[in-house]
Amino acid sequence: MQNTQNIERLKEIRDEIMSLTTEAESLLPSRGAIRLRANSFWLTHLRLALGNDDHLIKTSPTIETTIAELEVVETKREVLK
Repeated sequence: MQNTQNIERLKEIRDEIMSLTTEAESLLPSRGAIRLRANSFWLTHLRLALGNDDHLIKTSPTIETTIAELEVVETKREVLK
């Protein structure tokens, strides 16, 4: 039960971070050096950590892979009950 609640909370956190990342990006100038620097570092890092980037190396651990691993553990627990 607790694991299921933890999984749901991680999903909520992921969604909130995605939303805030999109909002932060929208506050940047649409072009220029500031946007380029943001995209080349912190925006990319946030997207990669969330698993929300088209250039993601599929072997990189992300919040998505962590959630998926927890769901597998929870499923196995339910089966063993």
